[in-house]
Amino acid sequence: MFRQKDKKFTRSGVAALPVILLTSLIVVELVIAGVLTAYLLASTTLGARQANRVLAAAQAGVSDAAMKITRNKDFFTSSTSTLSFGDNLYAEVVVRKDYPIAGKHEIKSTGYISTAGIRRFSRQLQVILNVNSATGKVELESFNEI
Repeated sequence: MFRQKDKKFTRSGVAALPVILLTSLIVVELVIAGVLTAYLLASTTLGARQANRVLAAAQAGVSDAAMKITRNKDFFTSSTSTLSFGDNLYAEVVVRKDYPIAGKHEIKSTGYISTAGIRRFSRQLQVILNVNSATGKVELESFNEI
C-alpha cells in the first residue's frame, strides 16, 4: 500500500515534533519567568513606597507634637491623638511630660496605613526633648525609630 518513498517522508516528520514541543516549552517557561519577575518587582516597589509614606506620617506627628511643646512647655497628651493625612494614612501621637526624667518630654509617633480597619505598614518613632522651664529652650536629645 505505501511505497518506500512515502515511508521516508512520514518518519522525518516524527523527528520534528519533539523539537517543536521542546522549543515551545522553553518559550512558555521564559514568558512565565518574565511575568513572575515583573510582579515581584512591582510588589516590592509598592511596599517600599508605602513604608516611606508611613515614615513621613510618623515624622509629621513628631513635628506636630514638637511644635505644640515649643508653644506650651507643659503640653502633654493623656491619651493617643490621631492625625489623618487622607488616603488611609494616619499617625498616632503620644506625648509624655517629665519622662523618662523631669525636664524631658517623650514623643511617640506611629504612622500607619489602615485598609478596611486593618493596620498595614506601621512604623514608630520615639523622640526625647529637653525642655528648660526657666529659659523655655527646647532641645532635641534623641530621635529613634523603634
